Amino acid sequence: MATISDDDARCNGGASAVTLAWYSWFPGDFLNETRGWSALERGLYRELLDAQWAMGTLPASPADLRRIVSYTPSEWRRAWPTVERMGMFPLVPGGRQNPALERRRQQAINLRARRQAAGRQGNVVRWLRPRLAIAPGSPGESPGNRSAIAKGSPGDRKGIASTSTTTKREETPRNAGGAPNPNPVPNPNPKRAAR
Repeated sequence: MATISDDDARCNGGASAVTLAWYSWFPGDFLNETRGWSALERGLYRELLDAQWAMGTLPASPADLRRIVSYTPSEWRRAWPTVERMGMFPLVPGGRQNPALERRRQQAINLRARRQAAGRQGNVVRWLRPRLAIAPGSPGESPGNRSAIAKGSPGDRKGIASTSTTTKREETPRNAGGAPNPNPVPNPNPKRAAR
């Protein structure tokens, strides 16, 4: 399982340098956690969660937190005591973090690493293995046919049609001196010229 490595860590409290644009949001959990809170308190909690997702670790100072969420001093005095009392953003080395959000961050990083590994493996299979001109298991497919078609031959002795897409090349009309004719006259009867 992938974890945040030292190479992926920022100085900002060890948060991942991996950019995660979104996180899963569960409104039912949020409402259950904040039942009985005022809209101002809920708003502060959500703002701080979003800021932590973007920053990794929030500052420890309540004054710095207030500036991050753009609350007035009056709004802060009414909302912060509830959020702090409920232990939503405890102090950690380097600042404050919501532990549940950090678990979600680790899950998202692990999921991203698994998807990247699967994508790399898919690309290896897609681009680095020898390409076949005929799909395995197709009618008429056999090791001899496959190699003959892959080499560009017109088909094997069984009469398999060539997969070549070559077309007949038309000659560029030339003037009497052999130079390309800039104003060729179209052939009014192309079937007659093809005979």
